[in-house]
Amino acid sequence: MMKLGEVLPLLVVLLPLHFRASALRLQPSDFPKQIHLKAGTFHAPPMMSIEEDPQSGNLTFTGFQPDLLKKLREYAAIDGVDLKIELVLAPSRYDLAFNLIANDCNSTDNPNSLEDCEKLDMLVSDYWSNPQRYMRAEFTPSWMRSTVTTVKYIEKPEGSQDFTTLSDSEQAGAAVCVPVGAYMSFVREKFPGNQYIDCGASGGNCVELLKKGDCVLYAHDELLLHFTALTDASLELTRENFNTQYIAWPMKGDLPPDVSRLLKKWMYRAVQTAALDELYFKYYKRERCPIGTAGNECELPCDPDHGTPDDRGKCVCESAKWTGDDCSSEVPEELNMLPSSIVHFAYGLASINFVLVSLCGLWLFRNRTRSQVKISQPLFLVIILGGCLISTSTIFAMAQQSAGDGPVIACSIIPWAYSVGFSLTFGALFARVRRIYQLLNSALRMKRVEVSTKDTLMTVALVLLIDVAVLTVWTIVSPLEWQRNVTNVSVLGEPLSSKGYCVSEYWEVFAGLIACFHCIVMAVACYMCYLARRIPERISNGKMVAISCQ
Repeated sequence: MMKLGEVLPLLVVLLPLHFRASALRLQPSDFPKQIHLKAGTFHAPPMMSIEEDPQSGNLTFTGFQPDLLKKLREYAAIDGVDLKIELVLAPSRYDLAFNLIANDCNSTDNPNSLEDCEKLDMLVSDYWSNPQRYMRAEFTPSWMRSTVTTVKYIEKPEGSQDFTTLSDSEQAGAAVCVPVGAYMSFVREKFPGNQYIDCGASGGNCVELLKKGDCVLYAHDELLLHFTALTDASLELTRENFNTQYIAWPMKGDLPPDVSRLLKKWMYRAVQTAALDELYFKYYKRERCPIGTAGNECELPCDPDHGTPDDRGKCVCESAKWTGDDCSSEVPEELNMLPSSIVHFAYGLASINFVLVSLCGLWLFRNRTRSQVKISQPLFLVIILGGCLISTSTIFAMAQQSAGDGPVIACSIIPWAYSVGFSLTFGALFARVRRIYQLLNSALRMKRVEVSTKDTLMTVALVLLIDVAVLTVWTIVSPLEWQRNVTNVSVLGEPLSSKGYCVSEYWEVFAGLIACFHCIVMAVACYMCYLARRIPERISNGKMVAISCQ
């Protein structure tokens, strides 16, 4: 036989377990036929919109949460329960309203007990479920989540800096609009480098300040910003999300267990049947069209490989590589090649030069016996004409290009054509001036000096040899090759534009050597022309040579 002192402790332990097991075995036949609850709420569109009839004073409740209550009543009716939730206005502050359904509302531990503690059974509003609140009241299952995010104004003046995150604006020390309140104080603590502009407790004039340019971003609750951007196409939410919170309805802790469990059951059913998704897309964010479609009624095509429909039904291309209303048109890479008009113009000028040189050569051949031609040394005139032809051919080589990585054989021809042509032309001019200078110098010294054509040709050969030596080493060590470099890419790394040109590793060195040598040759030739300025022009052609050197 067990004594009474031994039985009582067992009863204390077993009786709660018995009642809990009975509650867990709650069957539809055990459901209450009617549940009547009184719930406090606030005016907070689009979660809850409250309008008062000016004549009767009756309140009309519309919005996300009234629609959710309708869904719960439908689920309750399926279970044979007549669910009635009477909505009444709650105190205007969330903390004051929460006190009315908290466990310690009218307890001896609460020094500020409230008269209305027994009037409300729950709160139909967007409360965050946190540890402090959970210890003071029961909660329905979380039926929505939200985060802190930002919205930007996309119709800014051209050239304005674009900010997409609070980190970007913090680095620039830019201004950010935030509503006043403890919830948004988290933003100030996380990004202290921003300048913050307070725009009211509900953020009423934040959008106006954003559009005026007083702030670059507007930070607030994600759901409210989705609702704001849904009706204003000039606003665009960024992809920044942090400080995720979960929304639930607070309930009195002393509600009958079967009522509390049934409310939770129906809320879970709303989650399971995607009823909450329907309400979300109805009030906060337009449901996107299926992949491959776009438009207000999803009636337009949108390339599934290169585009996705946005919240407004527009087909947004994944990168700048694709364009068109359906993102099916590929944007060709901008090759930055020489326009055909410029190429043809250059060919025309080069051809004119070829014709002029040919005519000069023909005239020289026909008048080779004239005294003036003989004095000007026809051989050197022919060399000059040949150098002009070779130099002009550089234009044809430089006009060659490739849409890819080549090869372009003309790259290696460019330095040879230019340098050899220059060496022949100015080498011959330099040799003639040097020969005249030697004759003048010998006459002044009263000495007989014979300068043969062979000696003069050796001068031309020396100038040409130096050029050829540098060109040969250049061609062997670091030949010019066609190279195309990408100058702009899409977000996916696809090339959008590129430039092609002839280049080599050490081209600056060899081009610099040739340029220095050519400058020295021209400077010496001009100096000799100056010294020979008193010789009759018909003999020396000094002015013409000087002009050619310049």
